[in-house]
Amino acid sequence: MTTIPTITEEDVRDFVGEGSFQRGQKYFRDNRIFDTRRAGMALKAKCEGSRSTPYRVEVTFDNTDIVDTDCSCPVGGYCKHVVALLLTWLAEPDEFIEQQDIDTLLQQCEKDELITLIKQMLRRDPDLEYLLTTISKVGTPIDPQIYRNQVEMAYRNAADEWGAASEIADELLTIKETGDNFAERHDYASAVVVYDTIVTGVINHHYEYQHQDEEGEIDEVITECVEGLKLCLDFVQSDSALREQIMRMLFAIYCFNVEAGGIGFGEDAPDILLEDTTDEERHTIAGWVREAIAENKQQAPKFDFHFRWLDGFSFEEESVYTENFALELLGGYLLELEEDTLDDEAYLRICRETGRIADAVVRLLELGRIDEAVQETKQASDYDLLGIANLFVKARKNRVAERIMQQRAWRSRDSRLLEWLKKNYKTPDDAEDKLVQATAKFQEEPTFERYKEVRLLATQCGRWDKMRPELHAFLKASHLNELLTQVDLDEDDTNEIIKLVQATGSPILNDASNRIVAFVQTVEETQPDVALNFYLRYVAHLIDSRNRRAYEEASRILIRMRTLYEKLGKNDAWIRYITRLHEKNRALKALQSLLDAAGL
Repeated sequence: MTTIPTITEEDVRDFVGEGSFQRGQKYFRDNRIFDTRRAGMALKAKCEGSRSTPYRVEVTFDNTDIVDTDCSCPVGGYCKHVVALLLTWLAEPDEFIEQQDIDTLLQQCEKDELITLIKQMLRRDPDLEYLLTTISKVGTPIDPQIYRNQVEMAYRNAADEWGAASEIADELLTIKETGDNFAERHDYASAVVVYDTIVTGVINHHYEYQHQDEEGEIDEVITECVEGLKLCLDFVQSDSALREQIMRMLFAIYCFNVEAGGIGFGEDAPDILLEDTTDEERHTIAGWVREAIAENKQQAPKFDFHFRWLDGFSFEEESVYTENFALELLGGYLLELEEDTLDDEAYLRICRETGRIADAVVRLLELGRIDEAVQETKQASDYDLLGIANLFVKARKNRVAERIMQQRAWRSRDSRLLEWLKKNYKTPDDAEDKLVQATAKFQEEPTFERYKEVRLLATQCGRWDKMRPELHAFLKASHLNELLTQVDLDEDDTNEIIKLVQATGSPILNDASNRIVAFVQTVEETQPDVALNFYLRYVAHLIDSRNRRAYEEASRILIRMRTLYEKLGKNDAWIRYITRLHEKNRALKALQSLLDAAGL
């Protein structure tokens, strides 16, 4: 028999770490290890642990060192039970019974002996009987239901407690070994059936056990199944039907990972579909991706309503939750699949359909279509814009990047935008002087154009966040409400416009509020969303006054709102809004009567 290499306690400590070593040393001293055996270059034993049944522990060596450990505990190796086994070996090597490895022992048995042995094993553990159903001859189709039942049993037998994920993973790996055995016998169709049942079962039960599978043991089973599917794909070059079955399975794994939020589930699947397939097959896969994109876009968005308070009155805002992450992933994958066949316009169309703004910007910059690239940035969030601006800098379009960030910085409350400008924009030596002069001219003769000039220079100097409230205070003190309204509209600050309306006095029409509302109406064509946001607040303000004349004005504004919703293609949003308005104010009979009379 070969000789197991000499090891020391220090070697064991280095192998598992101090914590596991200390705990395992206590187990050794408490004589928790029993049924010690040696089979070739492997040590095996059982160890009493925290469960009612002992753990199975095994350590395998090569000629110089430990090469593998295994334990039926939740840790699965490199644990205190392995330490206890190794310390027992160091202290009492003669207590280990020498036995031949399992393959050698079974090969020496006659058929009758094997049958008798199997019957004895089944009497001791009747649950093993299902393994008999997995025996099949090469070339004979297997019954997928057998393996579905096994996967389901793995989940049902696991207790709903800590360590359940590890137990499930162990059972699933046992089932996977059957698939591996089929593959070794070149029965790839049967191997694929086994892998498929495991993958399907894990996906169906994923959300039940995702919080218990903190170590990712169940997900690791999928990783191994993906490796098995890759092997099968490589060896069935001439079987187009089986190849498509494998590709569909890998694509299902990829789609589930996308749906789950990119958790790394079977993360090699998309690369295999890209690298191990033919041009024709990739064209087919691209079709599947397009279908997935279409389905994702058809999913109904989630709507929610929440109250907001503004200087003494409340109004409702509708929030639309759309999940762009999945679309972006699918779009990126489609771009990879069709990289060699897409022309520029097709590439840009995919980017726009799936929200891949940065990719669209890069391609447009490469094509020298700078104005279009700038237009794309308007759809980006403040956070994404930080990265996109750097793409313009990389393309040596620094001034364009500065202009984009300046325009967003004075509309946004995200301080990171100003920080970007401070870091990337080199203030001209005379910028401060120009700012002083421009500010003086604005105070002398306040106009919208002079306000914008001050805003631009202050942003360049990194002072806009401080100067903006000062300028607004100056305009309010000067009672320049129309200019303030123009500024607030330009900066999409409808809350400030409402405050101006409130400051004019009664919500019933007066000249001051009339002029402000009239000014908002002038931007309905160019800034419909901004106007709509103002009207939303203004109608709530009017209704809150509990006055018939204010209700009449609210009805007139609601008619304008309905037209804007229609122009923006948001008919469903209008129906939800007006329905909730009726429900919320059903006790206000005068309002309800006026709304009905206006066809609202």
